[in-house]
Amino acid sequence: MRIIDLGGEWRFDCTYAERDLAKAAGFRWDADRRMWVTRDKSVAEAGRRACAEGALRLDPSLRREGEKWIYRSLPEDRELAKAAGFRFAPDKRLWYSRDDVAALSVASAIVTYLRQRGDAPEELLRHEEIVAELSAARDEALAASKADDAEIEVPAPEGCEYLGYQRAGVAFALSHPRCIIGDEMGLGKTIQAIGVMNACPEISRVLIVCPLGVSLNWQREIERWSVTPRRIGRASASQWPEDAEVVIIHPQILIRHPKRIRGPWDLLIVDEAHLFKSSRAERTRVLLGGEPGAVAKRALMLTGTPIPNRPIEAWPLLSFVDPTTWSSRSAYAVRYCGGHHNGWGWDESGATHMDELRERLRTSVMVRRLKADVLHELPAKRRQVVTLDASDLGRNVVAAQKREAEAKAAAEARIVAARAAVELAKASDDRGAYEEAVKALRNVTNVAFSEMSKVRHDLAVAKAPAVVEHVSEMLDGGVEKVVCWAHHHDVVDVLQAGLERFGVVVVTGETPAEERQACVDAFQGGAPRVFVGSITAAGVGITLTAASVAVFAELDWVPGNVSQSEDRCHRIGQRESVLIQHLVVDGSLDAQMVQTIMAKQAVADRVLDSGEHPAADPVEVVGAVVANDAASAGTTRDRLGPIAERVSEEGRAAIHAGLKFLAAYDPDGASTINGVGFSKIDVAVGHSLADTEALSARQAALGALLVRKYRRQLPEDLVSKATACLAGAESTTA
Repeated sequence: MRIIDLGGEWRFDCTYAERDLAKAAGFRWDADRRMWVTRDKSVAEAGRRACAEGALRLDPSLRREGEKWIYRSLPEDRELAKAAGFRFAPDKRLWYSRDDVAALSVASAIVTYLRQRGDAPEELLRHEEIVAELSAARDEALAASKADDAEIEVPAPEGCEYLGYQRAGVAFALSHPRCIIGDEMGLGKTIQAIGVMNACPEISRVLIVCPLGVSLNWQREIERWSVTPRRIGRASASQWPEDAEVVIIHPQILIRHPKRIRGPWDLLIVDEAHLFKSSRAERTRVLLGGEPGAVAKRALMLTGTPIPNRPIEAWPLLSFVDPTTWSSRSAYAVRYCGGHHNGWGWDESGATHMDELRERLRTSVMVRRLKADVLHELPAKRRQVVTLDASDLGRNVVAAQKREAEAKAAAEARIVAARAAVELAKASDDRGAYEEAVKALRNVTNVAFSEMSKVRHDLAVAKAPAVVEHVSEMLDGGVEKVVCWAHHHDVVDVLQAGLERFGVVVVTGETPAEERQACVDAFQGGAPRVFVGSITAAGVGITLTAASVAVFAELDWVPGNVSQSEDRCHRIGQRESVLIQHLVVDGSLDAQMVQTIMAKQAVADRVLDSGEHPAADPVEVVGAVVANDAASAGTTRDRLGPIAERVSEEGRAAIHAGLKFLAAYDPDGASTINGVGFSKIDVAVGHSLADTEALSARQAALGALLVRKYRRQLPEDLVSKATACLAGAESTTA
């Protein structure tokens, strides 16, 4: 850092980190010549004094400029800026963000740094004030996102009245022109959306996107709750209601009216908005995409499951309702979805920093209340698994279960072999062979999925009479009404025929939209005691509170779909405890599935409501067949390299000896559980390596992972030599 006399002009020669000293002295930036200059001699003298004093240290700082937060960081602080969600402006060499949560994170870090420094009282005080201001705003925003009442008058027709938390939801939506009403299912998101229409006289043109089965329900609710008469029309695949002020359309036909969808609208309401979780889906692009996406002054996304399975599924909604805060999908995926390249593609299926994501959602775009918090009179749900013995259900069920078990065993054998081939290919020097092994595993998995789907269907059909008998006993025993859920049409047919004497109404994907509400009305207020519904077609948007018992004859692999179906009974108006029963055959895939589904329901609840999120892979049928428990399952092919480089000749010999020892005690290939030798996928991998005449470095690295896993069966000194290569590579294989 120095002052250079250019003859009538002085140049402040400094590094980028010292630029504030040049500005403080009075020098100006000459963009053409890329230098700090002045023609004022006194400014030049001030610059010399700064150089003489050696004032080189510049503290990071945060300041607000209009709607932006500007963060000046030292080079070593850039990771903090990235993690907080700031974006870098290369032209200004500064980090910026419009997100107060991100600003609070950075300000808190600066305060910690300055306190440790202990010699910047003015800057410390300024940043402490920023932290206090943002913390108060955050706490206020969090309270608003959970509020159970609000001092606001929401117009309602005579005889209709909003509950306190519903008024709070309307207040939130009024203060957030685009937002997500993510209340737990059954808390009246529909009438809150209508409340926004009532509270804003300027709202005239409204587009409502909702599942086909609830379009009539939306029309009825608007007619009941709206304080202003509105012309309501429902769009079809071939027609658009030209004179309607409120247009109701279902997602499947959005692509038929791309120009009409664009609007502009005063209000866009998307019911069951989680259906738009895929950015690639054409209906998502038509409705939420930049072109020709819907243009609306206000937007309400209604969903009881904002994150159905994974955080990445919330991205289309977030980027639509708040494109300023949620502007970078890649940054979102890395931060909250564990986004990474897995060797053959970009993986966004994870879930990370869930506490932070939950807070950012609540402080930016989402209001979410739980039944337990705001509707204390609503009883809790109870889930129960009823396990049926196949031998008690007749020859058809026994035969179907046998076919399912055989298909499962065959699929397991093929998957184990294919996964073992992938693990062995990791140690190959031929990357092409590894890619072919991965491709083969995918093909085997897809075939297994198809085969097991068929045998699951066969077992469901065979089991259906037992479900009929179980429900009949409940109804004969005094239960007033029951809702039965199924997936396949032939299962629905068996339930309908078998329960006909109790009076049955049925809603499936084949039920015309105009008849669905009539079926619901008949069940809710009429004589029929049984409602049989398809999980995917009737599991959203309808109210079935006349029943306090729901029986699942079949299961859906998506926990959100099961929860949606459950909550058709567990909604406003329900005055009894709701019992959810899953009828499964002992030892069947359904018996495994129901436990996984319940676990994933708990995960989804924790993500949205407590911030906790234990690691959980997406539910797949093949995942229920065989877990990837190989010793090297967590180590990619590329990560074997650093281990292979650390393998010594002594270590290689120990590894080979350990593998031969284990293989010798595993003559049956793990066909019996005897506590010795290899197990599952490791059988093929271990025996193959043990039979190799001489291990390559990569094969030895793979073998070291096996020795470590089965170390309790081996001498300690051999294990120590064989696993020495892993000690320096632990961080790369974790």
